[in-house]
Amino acid sequence: MAQYDAEQENLTIDKDRKCQLTLSCMPVSLSFTLFDDAVLLVDPTHEEETVCQGQITVITSGGDSICSE
Repeated sequence: MAQYDAEQENLTIDKDRKCQLTLSCMPVSLSFTLFDDAVLLVDPTHEEETVCQGQITVITSGGDSICSE
């Protein structure tokens, strides 16, 4: 279990209070960036993300569903 103290800007992790994360599907994340209104780049690096005109990340369930964008 993790707790964040915003006043102290401190993260405390209690390793004895673990909980399992159960996923109903395997999410797939795809990131895209746009350069010069014409160039679309897939899976950009951090440096490319800092100089691009726009970016979007789409997360799907691996099937036909979009989980987040």
